Amino acid sequence: MRHRHRAIPLHPGAHAARSRAGFVEIRGTDGPHGEQARAAEIAALPTKDWRGQTLYQIRCHGGYGKGPHDYWVPEGLLWSLIDLQAFRCPFHT
Repeated sequence: MRHRHRAIPLHPGAHAARSRAGFVEIRGTDGPHGEQARAAEIAALPTKDWRGQTLYQIRCHGGYGKGPHDYWVPEGLLWSLIDLQAFRCPFHT
């Protein structure tokens, strides 16, 4: 059996829109934890183009092994996270 994991969704724009809509449904649009604050946090992150997709640099706060390191993720994942400052990559979960 072959593993077909995708780091980037097939439709990143739709993925980001669904994640953002879920974020708004749970947290709302205003306040320190709302949509506007998260959009500002995402806009402040460094970006790079990878295979035609925009990726955002986020810090993994793993406490062992490689320790804290940078990780590149699509926008949809950033809207799905509870807190950008407490992100941990799959190797540190």
